[in-house]
Amino acid sequence: MENRSEVARLRRQIEQTLIPFEQYLASANEPLPNMDFAMETITELKGKLAKLIASNGYGEPIGLDVNEVLIIHTSLVVFSYGLTNIPKSLLKARMSKDCVALCNHFAPMVAISKLQA
Repeated sequence: MENRSEVARLRRQIEQTLIPFEQYLASANEPLPNMDFAMETITELKGKLAKLIASNGYGEPIGLDVNEVLIIHTSLVVFSYGLTNIPKSLLKARMSKDCVALCNHFAPMVAISKLQA
């Protein structure tokens, strides 16, 4: 994650990985526990990501809470798994590489959150 355009691209990819998670919550046939809380967390997280993308790394630091980190990490893992089902391409290769890098970035935070639980 060396230059600003790469960082912005990775932030956009995180946003993209949240879409299937959000769609799953919206289309659930049965009520899920804490569904309202999950949707509220997703909405707040999308707002934070939008601010990060718009600021391009400048401005106030934006913190993520444990739930947001877990949602991002889980969404990245699910998205990465979904990439295995599409044909090989340069875009798939870059997205797979990015997902792995982002998962590795968030993994220590996930591990810490599990120790604190």
